[in-house]
Amino acid sequence: MTEAGSPGISLHGQDKRLAWAVVAIVALTAAVYAPVLGHGYINYDDTDYVVDNPALRGGLRPSTVLWALRSVEHMNWHPLTWLSHALDWQLFGARWGGHHASSLALHIATVLAVFLALRSLTRAPGRSLAVAALFAVHPINVQSVAWLAERKNVLSGLLFALTLAAYASYARRPTALRYATVTATFALGLMAKPMLVTTPMVLLLLDVWPLARIPPWHRRVLLEKVPWLAMAAASSVLTLHAQTDALEPLADGSVASRVCAALGGYLGYLEKISWPAQFAILYPKPSAPCWTLPVGAAAGLLFALTALAVMTVRRRPYLMVGWLWFVGTLVPVSGLVQVGLQLMADRYAYLPMLGLLLAVVWAAADLAPGARGRAAAATLTVALVAALAWRTSIELRYWKDGLTLFSRAIAITDDNCVAYNSAALELRRQKQIEAAWRHFDRAIAACPRLDIAHANLASLMLEVGQLDRALPHLAAAAELNPRRANAQYNLGVALWYKGRAAEAARAMERALQADPRHAEARAMMERIRGRSPASP
Repeated sequence: MTEAGSPGISLHGQDKRLAWAVVAIVALTAAVYAPVLGHGYINYDDTDYVVDNPALRGGLRPSTVLWALRSVEHMNWHPLTWLSHALDWQLFGARWGGHHASSLALHIATVLAVFLALRSLTRAPGRSLAVAALFAVHPINVQSVAWLAERKNVLSGLLFALTLAAYASYARRPTALRYATVTATFALGLMAKPMLVTTPMVLLLLDVWPLARIPPWHRRVLLEKVPWLAMAAASSVLTLHAQTDALEPLADGSVASRVCAALGGYLGYLEKISWPAQFAILYPKPSAPCWTLPVGAAAGLLFALTALAVMTVRRRPYLMVGWLWFVGTLVPVSGLVQVGLQLMADRYAYLPMLGLLLAVVWAAADLAPGARGRAAAATLTVALVAALAWRTSIELRYWKDGLTLFSRAIAITDDNCVAYNSAALELRRQKQIEAAWRHFDRAIAACPRLDIAHANLASLMLEVGQLDRALPHLAAAAELNPRRANAQYNLGVALWYKGRAAEAARAMERALQADPRHAEARAMMERIRGRSPASP
C-alpha cells in the first residue's frame, strides 16, 4: 500500500486509488460473508439471547428500553446490545437472515471505522488500510459475525474504533466538545460489551505512539483519563455482579493454575491469528495438570516478544504499542478471572488482534522501504487478504447449522462436553434418538459435573418411558445446580410419580426457593399436599 507523499503520484490520484481500495475491501467482506444471510440460529446461546427472549420480541418500545437498562441476564450488563436485537425483531421478526445482515453490516462498519481511526492516528493511509483489510477477512472473526448471540462483539467493536477516531481528533486539538465525544462513544461501547474496560489503557498507549503527546505521563494527560477509568471500573463492578454465579471460586483453582491457563490462552490466540485453522465454537479447558501443558514455551515466547518490543521501543515504538494492546485488552478474558468452561474463545480476539496487526504491518512496511519495497508489501498484503478470505469462506460453512458446527468442534477438540451436549440436542430435534443418547452419554463422561447434560439426558429418557433410568440423572442435575428451578421441579415430578411424596415435596420447596414465581412448581406442591392420585 502506497503512502501519501510518494514520488510520482498526485495526492488526488492517490486518494482515488485509496477510495477504490476501500470499496474493494467492503465488497470482498460482504461477498465472503454473504452465505451467512441464509443461516438460521444455533441452540447455544442464540435461543436464550434472541430466539426465545420475550423481552425482545415486541421490538423497540419504552418497556424494552427500561428492561434493557436494568437487565443483567446472561451475566452481562449490555443494554445497547439488547436494544440492537430488539430493533432486529422489529424490522425482521423471525427472519433470521435479517438478524445476520445486521451483524454483517456492523462488522463492515467496524472495518471502515478501524481504517479511519488508524489513518487519523498515524497519518499513514496505506498501512491503515492493510490492517483493516486483514482484520476484515481474518477467519478468527467468523464467530463474532456468524453467531447471533455475539452481536455484542461487532457492536462494541464499532464503538471501540469510533472511540479511537474521536480520541485522535481530541488529542491533536483538545476541546470540551471533542472530549465529550470520546466519553460518549466509550460509554456506548461499555453499554454494548464490558470487555471495552481496557480502552483507557489503549488510549494511553496511543499517547506514546503515534500521537507522541507531551509526555504521555504528563499530569494533564493522565488526569483526563480519570473519568474514563471510573467508567471502566463501574462497568467492571456491574459485570462481576452479573457473573457472580458463574465465577469460579479461587479455591477451585490456584493462582498458579490460573496464570498457567492464561499463558496457554495467549499462546492459543497467537497460534490462531498467525496460523488460522482448526477453529471451534468452544475450546474446553484441558484436564491435564498445568505442568504437563506447554506453559514453558508459552511463557518463553511471551517474554521474548515483550523483550523485543521493549528493546526496539526507540526505533520502532509501534511494536511495543501493538504488543501491549494485544496483551492488555485480553486480560479481562485471559482466565485469570475464570467464567465458564472455555480455555479461550475466538470472539475474544476481535479487538486485541488489531494491536498485533498494527505491529506486524508497520514492521513489514519499515523493512521494505522504497518504491519496490512498497510494491512488494502491497502484493504480499493482497495475497494474504485473499488467503484469509478463502479460509473464512471455509470456516463459515461450519456455521450453516448447529449439528455441523458442534460436530466440527467434537472433531478438532478433546472431551468437549458442551459440544457433545449441544450436538445431542440437535440430534434429538431431528428425532435421531439413539445418536442423541450416545452424545449425551459422552458429554457426561467428559464432564460428570455438567448439570445441563444430566438434565437433557434425563429428559430424553423420560420421553422414551425410562423413568427409573432418568431418576439418577434428574437427581444429579438438581444437586449440581441447586439454583436451577426447573431441575428441582423435574426431579420432584419424577419422585411424585414414583410414589415418594415427601422427597417430591422437598424438591418442590427447593424449586420455589430458586424461583418463587415458578407456577408449575407451586401447582405441583399443592397437588402433593392434597395427595391427588398420580397418573404416570
